[in-house]
Amino acid sequence: MKWVTRADKAATAAACWKEQHPGLSNDVSRSPSGRTDFGVHHALLMLGPNPKPDDVDEIIGNNSWTTEECDGCGECPEAVCSIATVFDDDEDRRVLVCEKCIEKAMETRPGRKSW
Repeated sequence: MKWVTRADKAATAAACWKEQHPGLSNDVSRSPSGRTDFGVHHALLMLGPNPKPDDVDEIIGNNSWTTEECDGCGECPEAVCSIATVFDDDEDRRVLVCEKCIEKAMETRPGRKSW
């Protein structure tokens, strides 16, 4: 198990952006923020090694690069716990659960003794 925070994702955004957008120097496509892919990458690099997630969101134009959705409730909290990987023929996928859903699961566990 491993916790993944918005800060963790923000710190890897520049590298992930570059990996998913090859050929940045010849690029003319636009991100939701209106920047070219090269412009987004450059702006992310300028934030330094520990950027604020909200700054990354502003540069990219959405929060999809700094958030993860909880598989239990569908919300995008500050942190989720990656508890397993589901292996599928088409794609491997992590199972992500927020703290509220973990607490709810513990409260409703069969045979749970009250403290």
